[in-house]
Amino acid sequence: MIPDAAADFTAGHWQGTAGRLFAVQIGPADPGRRPVLLLPPFAEEMNCSRRFLATLARRLAAAGCCAFLLDYYGTGDSDGGFADATLDQWCRDIATAHDRLAAHFDGPPAWVGVRLGATLAARAAGDVALPPPALGLIQPLTAGRTFLTQFLRLGLVAAMAGGRREGPKELLARSVAGEIVQVAGYDLSPAMVAALQALTLPPAAPPTAPPAAAPPTGRAATPSAASTVYWYELVRGAAAEAPRRLRPPASWAHDAVAERVLEGEPFWSIQEPQVPADVLGAVCGDIAESGGARRGGA
Repeated sequence: MIPDAAADFTAGHWQGTAGRLFAVQIGPADPGRRPVLLLPPFAEEMNCSRRFLATLARRLAAAGCCAFLLDYYGTGDSDGGFADATLDQWCRDIATAHDRLAAHFDGPPAWVGVRLGATLAARAAGDVALPPPALGLIQPLTAGRTFLTQFLRLGLVAAMAGGRREGPKELLARSVAGEIVQVAGYDLSPAMVAALQALTLPPAAPPTAPPAAAPPTGRAATPSAASTVYWYELVRGAAAEAPRRLRPPASWAHDAVAERVLEGEPFWSIQEPQVPADVLGAVCGDIAESGGARRGGA
């Protein structure tokens, strides 16, 4: 069972609201360390991002944090099948992991989400009693309908290989009729398809905990710098000269978000594992420094 203060690397389950949730812990879970909860993206993007998230976890541990990589319900080694998963359940999974870590450490965990994980983080941050002290959003999904259409196009490739022509419109029609549709080996329930179609970022910037908030356990809080939402956009080529394509919603308060434009490949869509150095360094620096993480728990 995790967290484990004696182990540099371990894994185990937490009881979630729908079943057991699996997580990997990187770095000793000394209560004085800064906990960080890593939230993966959707389906095949999750597989492509695993190398980046694992490397980020090790870098965070070396910087004095303790990182936890979560498998949502119906994914990885957590209970349930993908067809049983919903976005609302995944938000509840995030809240469950957050509360478990907040009860063990001297303060609530920071969150880092990639793509769908970032969008879910922005939504779920308002659902926990004490929000994360820092929130890293890496290329969040801003339009679920567009993302779903792109994902469903993967089904067209499989259909053509089987002598059929079944694109996003046909798959959506089957989903609306109540069928579970399979895309790239993933069984998508009608509820999942409908939720992805309607997915957007919340109208207000997600909340973060005040720097000196008292932890629920009554222990003294670890000193913290200003709480911040970090918004990361990856661009090819020179980041300083690239046009901005992804911006936080205009309704988010400008002073609530620190925007970072970074040079790097979209590692979540590349089959060969990619770990952009600029992205890794920026996220690690922001998250570790935002909470006064202590190297080695000292």
